[in-house]
Amino acid sequence: MKLSIKIKLEISPYAAAGIAAAACFFIIKKIRS
Repeated sequence: MKLSIKIKLEISPYAAAGIAAAACFFIIKKIRS
């Protein structure tokens, strides 16, 4: 149980950064087109 929570806390920042980057890319692409 503790191990899965630790893994989630380590992956979460990278997942959030990836989602934010994808959202920014989509918004920029939408504005330019």
